[in-house]
Order: sequence, then C-alpha cells, then structure tokens
Amino acid sequence: MSSTASVTMDVSSYAGSYTSGTSRTLFSAGKLASLLIMWTISAFLIYVYVTWLSPTYSYMGFPLSEAGPEVLMVSLGLVTLSALSLPETMERFSDYFLWMTFYFLYLPAMLYVPLQGITSGNGFWLISSLALSFTLITWLARFELRIPVFRLTRSTFLVWFFALYVVLNLAVISIYGANLRVADISTVYDQRELSNEIGGGAGSVAGYVAGLLSGAFNPFLIAVGLTERRRLWVALGVLGQVLMYSTAAMKFILLSALLMPTFYYLHIKRPRITSVRLSVLVSISCLIPLSIIPVMGDSEGMGLQIVSLVFMRTYGMAGALTGVYGAFFAEHPLTYYSHINVIGQFVHYPYEMSIGQEIGFDMSGGPLNANANFWATDGIAASGNLGVIIIALVVGGFLTLCNGVIRPQGRRLAYIASIPFIMEISNSSFFTSLLTGGGLFLFGMIYLWQGSHSSSNANTHWPRDTRDATVPAL
Repeated sequence: MSSTASVTMDVSSYAGSYTSGTSRTLFSAGKLASLLIMWTISAFLIYVYVTWLSPTYSYMGFPLSEAGPEVLMVSLGLVTLSALSLPETMERFSDYFLWMTFYFLYLPAMLYVPLQGITSGNGFWLISSLALSFTLITWLARFELRIPVFRLTRSTFLVWFFALYVVLNLAVISIYGANLRVADISTVYDQRELSNEIGGGAGSVAGYVAGLLSGAFNPFLIAVGLTERRRLWVALGVLGQVLMYSTAAMKFILLSALLMPTFYYLHIKRPRITSVRLSVLVSISCLIPLSIIPVMGDSEGMGLQIVSLVFMRTYGMAGALTGVYGAFFAEHPLTYYSHINVIGQFVHYPYEMSIGQEIGFDMSGGPLNANANFWATDGIAASGNLGVIIIALVVGGFLTLCNGVIRPQGRRLAYIASIPFIMEISNSSFFTSLLTGGGLFLFGMIYLWQGSHSSSNANTHWPRDTRDATVPAL
C-alpha cells in the first residue's frame, strides 16, 4: 500500500474550467425552473404551517406569530438569492450537499422562524444570520483540499470491511438480544426507552456501534450495490438498517433505506444530476401528504402518520426547532461548545441534561429529546447568532475537504451513501453526526474504496459513472 505524500490546497475560483458550462449561469432556463418550483414548495410549507402545523402542534414549537408578513417577505427574498447562488448541475459533492441542505433544512428554517415570531425582531436577526451562514458555506464550497489517493487492493479493503461489519453486528445482537424488535407506530417510544436502558444512549458504546452501522456501513453497502449493480449488497444494507431500527426505533434509519434507492433511480442515476429534478422530487414529497390533509379529518391512522412524518418531522422540526433554540438561548446560558465531548473536558457545561433534553423539557415539561440541526445545536446553543456564522466555517471546511477527497468517478456513490448523514445533521449536531453518527467513517470508506478501484485494476471502470470522466477537476 502506498500513497503520495503531498497535499495541496486548490484555491481556484469557479471562474475556471469547472464552470465552463451553464451550471453557474445566473438566469438559465434550468435555474429559473428550480426557482419556480422552490417558490411553489415554499407556498406549500407556509400553507401547511398556518392551516395544520400551528393548530395541531403549537405546543411542539409551531406557534403562529400575530405580526405582519414583512420578515417572511425578507426571508423569501434571501432564500431566492441563496438558490441563485447554487449550481444548476451537481458536479461535485459540495453542490449536492448544498442543495439537499437547502431543501431539507435551510428553507424550512427560513420560512418557519418568521412564522413563529418567537425570536428577536420577529426572527429578522436569526434569518439574517442563517442566510449569511449559508452564503459563507456556499463560498467555501467553491474550493477543494486535494488529498492523494491511498492505494490498496480491493481484496484488502473487502476483508477489513466485512470483518468489521460482522463484528459490529454481532456486538449489537449481543447487547440487545431478545429486545430487538421492529416497533410499530404505537410502540416506537417504548422501544426507545428500552434501548436507552439497555444500551445507554447515543454516547455509549452501543450508541457508537449503532451509529457506525446505520450511518456508515449499511449506507455504503446500499450505495455501492446501487452504483455497481450488486443487488446482494443492497439487500444486505437494507436488512442491516432494519436491524438498526430494531434497536432504538429511530424512524430516519428506515426512511433512509427507502430514500437511497428512490433518489438513485429518480435523480442521481441520470446523465446530468440537476437541481430541477431534485426540486421536482421535493415538491412531490410535499404534494402527496398535502393531498391527504383535506380528507384526513380526525383520523389517527396511516394518513396522519404520513402527513406527520413529512410535514412535522422531516420539514417541520428541522425548521421550527431553529426558532425554538433561538428563543431558549436568548434567555438561558450558552454552552460555548461545551456540549461537544472534547471541549466539555475544558469548558463548563451549564446544564444537567443534554441540549436536546433541556429544550424538550422546556417545551413539554417532561422527558422529551428535542435534538436539532447543526445551526441550532452547534451554532445558536454554542454562541448565539454569532455561532451560526462560526459553524459555517466548520461545515464549509468539511465540504472543501470532501471536494478534494471524492473523485468525479465516485460522486454518485458519495451522493447516495451520504443521504443518512445529511438527514442526521438536519436533526443533530454536526460533530455528533461526524463522530457518533459514523459520518467521518463513511467518508473514509469512500476514500479508501476509490483507492481500491485504482489499485486492483488499472482499467477498472465505474459503472454508471463513466460519463463523469470528462468533468474537469480543479
């Protein structure tokens, strides 16, 4: 095994060959189409908040402000400018990451903070910080830190991968034993409570093991299986996610196993991975539950579960908890990053429970873990609105590294495998998602997998990715 020792920083701007196409054209037909769909999605989310979320879940952080729409109009203008700054075609990992984060975190937060009206200036200062943070991340994502390929044989990679995979799964089975069960809707919280009693929660050994499997190993198996037509690997990864769900009944784990093939076949498999197609998929994800609401009535069956999963859990909480954290930490002590384990050894953590549990108790008066996205947890909780800007440097630096690590031939694999990671940072600390959630391990495996391709066969082609060989890298 060998690797090139030098590491270089490429600080070329997008004015170079990478943007020789139309992906960064300000008003291309595709960009305008994406904007129209984005405005339609915004209308859907606002309508659902006003007519359903606020009346139904006001106590869960969805109050409706009595102030006028001025701040909301400013927010819509800011998200429009943010969308215009993103590329039409997703040619690097940062492009994909930014568009996914835009729809599943940034847009809901920018819309729901003004609708809540519970933070300073009816949300004006918070949405301004979020917009500046997103802009900074977008700018940093223009660069890449080139990391040389670390070459190893395919057989070496597979031996280590499956050896660790077997050991980690056996550890899960050993810890949970007969308490493993695929919980239905009515027993989800019972299973989570049982899991905490047995495994000790996310920060325990069991939590780290489950995070590695659900956030790294299983997504990697599914992604390689899809991009290289290995059906057995896809099946193994999906079954692995079902096993992980049976530990703590975390619904996003099952949802990720469904979303990864869906996104691959409807979006990422295409010759050009465009923002328009992603925007259409997001709009469909809103339209289906939106059509259920008028006929749902007082039903508590499957219809309510679908609507709640999409509008309350997926889009709603990602946006609403940003405002809830802003209001809470305007009146309570900031953590100054002591919620991060390493920093917590040197800086005093001012609370008895985790951030999510403190917020949850404040919201409900009982045991509720209101985990929130990286802007809320690593930004607002750590250092207020200033922290929202600071975390942009961390996320932007991470994207700079990913752009250099992930080669054009491997981008589809990375796009698919990172879906659970992107879902997690929309509901958790960025640092927790990288470490406890397995994100860092996942990107390490993608990096090594690329090296195993190069080392095992000089003429190896990447199925479904050969068209990307013409995409120039900075």
